Amino acid sequence: MTSIISRFGLAATMLAGSVLSVGAETITYGAYGSTKSVLVREGIIPFLEAAKEKSSNEIDYQLMAGGAVVGTKTTLAGIRDGIVDGGMVSTIYYPTDLPVLNTIASLSVLGGDPRVAAAAFTETVLLNCEGCLAELASWNVQFLGGYSTAPYSFLCVDPLTTLSDLNGKRIRSTAALSGIATAVGGVPVNMTISEVYEGLQRGQIDCTLGSPGWLVTRSFGDVAKNVLLTASGATFGGPMLNLRKDMWEDLTDTQRAVLLDAAPIGVAKAAFAYRNESEKVINDAETLGFNVTQPGQEVRDVIDAHIEAETQRVVAAASEAGVADADAIVGAFIENLAKWETIVDELGDDIDAYEAALRREIYGKL
Repeated sequence: MTSIISRFGLAATMLAGSVLSVGAETITYGAYGSTKSVLVREGIIPFLEAAKEKSSNEIDYQLMAGGAVVGTKTTLAGIRDGIVDGGMVSTIYYPTDLPVLNTIASLSVLGGDPRVAAAAFTETVLLNCEGCLAELASWNVQFLGGYSTAPYSFLCVDPLTTLSDLNGKRIRSTAALSGIATAVGGVPVNMTISEVYEGLQRGQIDCTLGSPGWLVTRSFGDVAKNVLLTASGATFGGPMLNLRKDMWEDLTDTQRAVLLDAAPIGVAKAAFAYRNESEKVINDAETLGFNVTQPGQEVRDVIDAHIEAETQRVVAAASEAGVADADAIVGAFIENLAKWETIVDELGDDIDAYEAALRREIYGKL
């Protein structure tokens, strides 16, 4: 773990008492999401702005959002090859390239409160998973922080409430959550997030599993106004904050400390924004013109049964794919989920206290 920054504590102390005088660095940052998306608007931009401010403009950035330079399936190679200096990597699109990281991401059915999952994922990767860091390093990626969406529900063109309604419906889902689509009798469809709007609009899919907040932030509500509120799983395990590792290693200790000091800000803001925006859409659904329906017990039972069996399936699949210590990695993540559930319950809606907890429990231990 010392390869991240062995003298973080010393450099952070230097930051507290002095103005930086380091060589100017401009970070070209790629994001497949638009500047209106939660992870870019509330995660990446605040992270980069904080680094700029904390370094007294000695660290600057150029944001390439909306897939302008790299997209969901090209960011990993784009960072490796130096096309961008950093970027948002969606782990689920790289199942064979990032098998260790996907061991955690495949536990999406355990996702709930994004504040809990984002912190648990970030802690597991930075403190409990040497294989995750080594795997990312092989792609020239230095991980600085992760994210989680709000809990997923069925966002559908037509109102669907029962297993009979869902039977045979084409449901866009990530690989890790495709089992939920199958469990309710649907047909899982593999489609990137940037393709979902058109897929719903053109009838290529009937629903997407996703955060209710997407009805507004991704405008899915223009073409799919119906929510079956299952709150089952979430997408996490994606490195939101990353830099080219060769660039990272060329930075001074103080510059790396600035970026690590800024990372909890991005993680905290994105997690809270996902939670808040999802809740707002649910609470204001009638005003916004959306139809939100609770699932019946029959739907809930089949989803719960799938979730209960999923952890062991993930461990078995990861082990078969050659991931060493898959059981230990999964165990560490589940332990961190429980830890952060307790922390978040205690802190409530205090984002400053949550950010401080990230620093205390994760970044302060690097």
